[in-house]
Amino acid sequence: MNEFLRAHNKTSEVRELGNPSLIQTFLAILTNWAWVFAFTALVYFHSLWWLPIAMIVIGSRQRALVVLTHDASHFLLAKNRHTNDVIANLFLCFPMLKSLKYYRSVHLPHHMNLGDEDYDTDRLHDPEAMKKGWLHVYLKYLLSYDLWVVAELKQTFKKISRQHVLYLSLWWGAVLSVLTVTAGIGFAAAFFTLWFASRAIMYHVITNFIIISDHHGLFPGTILEYTRNHPSNGFVRWFIHPHNNGFHLTHHLAPFVPFYNLDKARKLLKGWDRYDRAEQCETYFIGEKSVVRSWGRCTALNPAFEALEAVIKEASITRPSQGVEHAPAIDRRVA
Repeated sequence: MNEFLRAHNKTSEVRELGNPSLIQTFLAILTNWAWVFAFTALVYFHSLWWLPIAMIVIGSRQRALVVLTHDASHFLLAKNRHTNDVIANLFLCFPMLKSLKYYRSVHLPHHMNLGDEDYDTDRLHDPEAMKKGWLHVYLKYLLSYDLWVVAELKQTFKKISRQHVLYLSLWWGAVLSVLTVTAGIGFAAAFFTLWFASRAIMYHVITNFIIISDHHGLFPGTILEYTRNHPSNGFVRWFIHPHNNGFHLTHHLAPFVPFYNLDKARKLLKGWDRYDRAEQCETYFIGEKSVVRSWGRCTALNPAFEALEAVIKEASITRPSQGVEHAPAIDRRVA
C-alpha cells in the first residue's frame, strides 16, 4: 500500500486524514442521541404504533454509538487521549453498559492477529453452515445463546471493575433523574424501557449481521484477502453500517483514520490493483456483488478453500509446540 501511495503522491493526503476532529465527533454523538429521544417522544407522546419503528431506529443508533466506541478504542475521537476516553465513556460506553478499557483490550488483538483461529477475537468461520446458505449462517449466530446473552453479560458484569459498575449506576441514575425532572417520570420510564428492549433485540439483530459480514467466508492470509468493504451508499447502510463502518477493509489498512474520513481514504486507495481486486461489495442482499453472496464466496465458490484449510489445520496439528502453551480462551463479540 505504501508503495502505491508514494508512487501516486498520496501519502501526505492519507496521513492528513488521520487528524481527529472534536466537531465531527460531537456532531455524530448528538445526532445519534437526537434520533433516540425523538423516537422515544413519538412513542410516549404520540402513539404506541410507533413502537416497532422506534425499536429499529434506536437499535441502529445504539449500533452507531458502538461504532464510535470502536473509534475511541483507536483513540480517534479526540487528539488528547484522556479527552478521547472521557467522551467515549460518558456518551457511548456508559449508556451501552460497556467498558472502553475492556473493549480496547479485546478489540486490538483482532487487528494484531487477524484471521488467527486462537487469537483473533472477532473470528467467525463455519464452512459447513455456509453450504446451507447465508440465511442459515445468520440465524445460527443470531440465535446463539453464547453470543446473545453470555457474551454481553460477561462484558457487562464479569470483565469490568466494581468502580466501573458504580460509574454505570451513577450515569443511569443521573440521566433518569434529569429526564424525570424535565419530561416526567413516564417519559423517563419509556426511555429506559425502549432503550433496553432495543438493546436486547434490534441491536443484537444488527450487530450479528455486522460481525459475520466483516470477514466471514474469506480465507485468512493478508488484510486484503480476509477483509471486505461494504456498499458505499443506500438506505440500508444507515441502519447496518453507520458512520462509514462498512468500509472495513479500508479501516484495517488505515486504522488511524477516523470514521468521517474513511470514505475519503477508500477513494484515495482506488487504483491500487490489489485493493480493487479485494472483496468490494456493491449491494447488501441482491446480486453477485452482494454482501450476503460474499459471505460464502470462498467456501461456496472456491473448491480449493476447504482443501487449503485442511492442509493448514493438519500442519498446525503436526507442528512442534516448541514449549509454547495453547492459546487461552478469549472473549469474542466486541465489534
